[in-house]
Amino acid sequence: MTWEDYQEIGEALAETYPTVNYLTISNDELIRLVLSLPDFQGAATPDARDVSAVSFAWIAAAAGPDDSSPYEGMAD
Repeated sequence: MTWEDYQEIGEALAETYPTVNYLTISNDELIRLVLSLPDFQGAATPDARDVSAVSFAWIAAAAGPDDSSPYEGMAD
């Protein structure tokens, strides 16, 4: 895995660190956790865009699939 593998990293973080608050984690702590993932082989100093993308991927992975919408059917 490298920094560009956003979805894979997000899923690995959600699985490996289920009790970490992914909404309030600092970028430095997020980088540390990603670097500690066993299959991670990316650079130690990532681009800020990659860190943001990984953060959003972690949020999505932790939230799980949810295709429902509270507005579904309201436009009928």
